[in-house]
Amino acid sequence: MCFERVMQEPMIEARGLTKTYKLYDRPEDRVKEAFHPLRKQFHRPFHALNDVSFSVSKGETFGLVGRNGSGKSTLMQLLAGVLQPTSGTVAVKGKVAALLELGAGFNPWFTGRENIYLNGQIQGFTREEIDARLDDILSFADIGDFVDQPVRTYSSGMYVRLAFSVSINVAPDVLLVDEALAVGDIYFQHKCMLRMRQMMDNGVTIVFVSHDMGAVKTLCSRGLLLESGNLRHLGAARDVVDAYYRERVADETGESMAALSSAADRAAAHIADGTVAFKHCDDFSDRIKDTRTGSGGARITCAELLDTKGHPIQRAEWGDILCMRVHIAFYADCNSPNIGFLVRDKNGVEIIGTNCRVEDVQTGDWNAGSRMVIDFQFENILRHGSYSIALAIGISDLKGTVNFTTLDWVDNAVVFEVLPRGDRALHALVGIPVSIRLSSGGNTP
Repeated sequence: MCFERVMQEPMIEARGLTKTYKLYDRPEDRVKEAFHPLRKQFHRPFHALNDVSFSVSKGETFGLVGRNGSGKSTLMQLLAGVLQPTSGTVAVKGKVAALLELGAGFNPWFTGRENIYLNGQIQGFTREEIDARLDDILSFADIGDFVDQPVRTYSSGMYVRLAFSVSINVAPDVLLVDEALAVGDIYFQHKCMLRMRQMMDNGVTIVFVSHDMGAVKTLCSRGLLLESGNLRHLGAARDVVDAYYRERVADETGESMAALSSAADRAAAHIADGTVAFKHCDDFSDRIKDTRTGSGGARITCAELLDTKGHPIQRAEWGDILCMRVHIAFYADCNSPNIGFLVRDKNGVEIIGTNCRVEDVQTGDWNAGSRMVIDFQFENILRHGSYSIALAIGISDLKGTVNFTTLDWVDNAVVFEVLPRGDRALHALVGIPVSIRLSSGGNTP
């Protein structure tokens, strides 16, 4: 099946790629199948890839996205020629450099220097041509005297330094990078990203696998989403990343993608006409049962982090307008309940938060059996990282500083990720809008 738009001069063309493995319950089943007179099958077919079609243009940076086990590494090995497809075709033009799983392509008993020459000769370079590139390779890898030690003695970081340095210095037309850069230290990762950008500017075609959705959106123009070996989405990188997160939300809520999209459309319609459907989510109640406290006079039945279209999200960018929607059921009469939220980072540090009393919002009186849906809308000013949101309902003082009675308190009601800010860095926990004005102070005396 092909979701592909027509593109000019493809460097990579895959049509109907399928890779199937035979799974046997017992080793002897292989022998039984090989010699059975009626050719009875004793295996179960496992489709690591199933009918995947796409193409990548010259000079394009293309992202492969999917959870562990979705088929990304299998697809990369097919592109690199390490594996052959069970069916379908794949054509890759030009010289290919592949940085696949850690250790691929290196002989562990050879020294780093010997592996440089081995890889260069595999790529078709003469010894003289490798000699001319050797200083650049060693300078970029920066592993010092270890280059003359067997690579089996290398740390994982040293391994990937040398492998990436060799890959980029053989002047490839196509570079395949499969998550290997996650092993290196942060400074080397930045160094690699800078070099990859230079290669992009020089027209090198790059296929990039990563679980860092910020990197995929920043580096890639297009991409595809794999799920259980099947092509689920093909298109612009931003759309592919959004589809990936929708898949994760659907899995956690137990809803299908179609149901999730339908629910999001209904939520957006409710926002438009000023009404919101109340929700009681059993999966939410099960997930937070160990992190909830309170008297039980009111209970949070569902919590959702939404974008401006009413779609549930698990990731956001700096500057996005977010909506924290809280569904509450009252089991006792409650006069002017105070409702609030608190955002913490992964270390439990409280970053931002507020409540109705602080914002001078009157919530009114609620009888037992009534239900409320409340939205907290705010601009995301958080730096990149993972965050959790705690929610609370209580009876508090007029300023909202002290809860006299906590009706319900839920830690980790929502967990979400903030992607790296692509244009400028944030050096603090939050980035607040700042107005800067310059003026002349006159001449120094």
